[in-house]
Amino acid sequence: MNRDQKLEKLLNEMKKRKQEYRFLFEAYVFGLIEGIIVGSDGESPEDILDDLRLVIDAYHITESEFNPVPPAELN
Repeated sequence: MNRDQKLEKLLNEMKKRKQEYRFLFEAYVFGLIEGIIVGSDGESPEDILDDLRLVIDAYHITESEFNPVPPAELN
């Protein structure tokens, strides 16, 4: 599975979790990050960083879709 497919799969799961468990979403994301770090035995540092980047990218995309920042607040 390439990076785009992994990101799309993760985005779909995050969007579902965000809708169903809005107040526990951050805990879900931290759990993913912890799982990557704890379960990374035998993986190269590059693979671990790639997985962490995927989670962070998916988190930012999901947050921007569910909580867009009004343009006035960006300035």
